[in-house]
Amino acid sequence: MAGTERAVPVKAKAAPVVNQSLAATPTGSLIASPVSSLASKPFSSGWDLTVSPAVTAAPIPLSEMEAGELTTVTANGVLGPASDTNGVAVLGGYAYLNKGTQLLKVNKASGASSVVAGVAGSASCQNGSTGDQVRFKAITRVVGADGRFVYLIDGCGLRRIDPATGAGSTIAAQPSSTNPWQHGTIAGKWLYLITTNAIISRFDLTSGSAPTLLYNNLISGYNAIAADDTYLYGVGASNGSLYRIDPVTGTHTLITNTLNNLPIMAMVSVGGYLYAAFRDTYGSTALSIVRINKTDGTTLLVSPTGTGTTGLSGVTGLAAADDKLYVADGGADGAWLKALTPVAATPVTAPASAPVMEAGAVSSVTADGALGAAPPTRSSGVST
Repeated sequence: MAGTERAVPVKAKAAPVVNQSLAATPTGSLIASPVSSLASKPFSSGWDLTVSPAVTAAPIPLSEMEAGELTTVTANGVLGPASDTNGVAVLGGYAYLNKGTQLLKVNKASGASSVVAGVAGSASCQNGSTGDQVRFKAITRVVGADGRFVYLIDGCGLRRIDPATGAGSTIAAQPSSTNPWQHGTIAGKWLYLITTNAIISRFDLTSGSAPTLLYNNLISGYNAIAADDTYLYGVGASNGSLYRIDPVTGTHTLITNTLNNLPIMAMVSVGGYLYAAFRDTYGSTALSIVRINKTDGTTLLVSPTGTGTTGLSGVTGLAAADDKLYVADGGADGAWLKALTPVAATPVTAPASAPVMEAGAVSSVTADGALGAAPPTRSSGVST
């Protein structure tokens, strides 16, 4: 019809299929982002697809760590010489370590530190309602935190500190000057302490009742102890044997006797494993963090080698938080707060017995006919 335009159908071109590859993360899960941009041009030019897949590796949980990357949290010198720092506790955004006779809090993100309680160079058994009133005497170990308070051992006994105010009190006096508490650990409402002569006591942090004596001389007082919601773990005196102890029934079970018979300076429970800081030789400092399976006692080295900022020089404390291990470490260059973060383990590939060929050229070695006639060609059995 004159003066009337008729629409002509246009057959659209089918969009090409885009195969987006997915890379497996170290934990075996597959994570891929959606197509980032999809731009079209007129049908006469077809489709123009721009695909930018982003594959992100899922974080590795601390309970599955097979290798760790070590980073420093504090600057060199902030915590003083190595002899000033023993143990570490984590509560909220802060880690708590001692610097001589002071308890410091360290911002885990920035590394900035400030004094919570105690006075430098002033040693006594004084409690107080503020941090500047509190005095400590030869802090032996920062034990841990229960969600509100930080606990430590000093020459006075078991001390409890409120990190919000610095207020400090003495929960229990040292059992004796010749057999003092050396190591401790917290699991839920229970706080466990062990003396030099391997006497273990348990405190109920919710009731504030007197400590209960659990064991005597089963495990070494020179080794750190660890606990979960069910069991207490410790290494036998001078025999490299790891025991699992039921604090309710008093029964103990040998897990393994294959540990290296060297003192464990720090230990923490995470899931199905214990992470322990081993000395390399008697008289040396702890240079290695090892994962120990709670079921069969198998071990795996998870800390990197090296010293100073790139390795470990003398571990005195471990605390688990944020899917990391926070490490109190110290050496000739001073005391540090470091963090060990799980990373993908690098697979070890055996060297090839011959050069690995990716492409090759074929050449003849013998002259034509030197090896006789070729065998007759076999029928494939397929009719054509």
